[in-house]
Amino acid sequence: MNERLMINAPNESVGEAQPNGWMNAELFLKWMHLFVKYSNPTAENPVLLILDGHASHKDLDVIEFARNNHIHMSSTSTNALRL
Repeated sequence: MNERLMINAPNESVGEAQPNGWMNAELFLKWMHLFVKYSNPTAENPVLLILDGHASHKDLDVIEFARNNHIHMSSTSTNALRL
């Protein structure tokens, strides 16, 4: 990722990208860790995460992490999210 994209970003901002520009399961799992940190889901207050149908969201490690951290993932057709 071009570090210039992070200039003037808030202090705790994180920027990562793949060379090909596409999300992959490894990067999505890193994002999920940050999502849990800031959304703080619990058994009493779970989070619903609505996703498109991208393959990076269909990874066993991602799904197990979501289950263990009270995140309910729902996936729609990729075309359904395009307006």
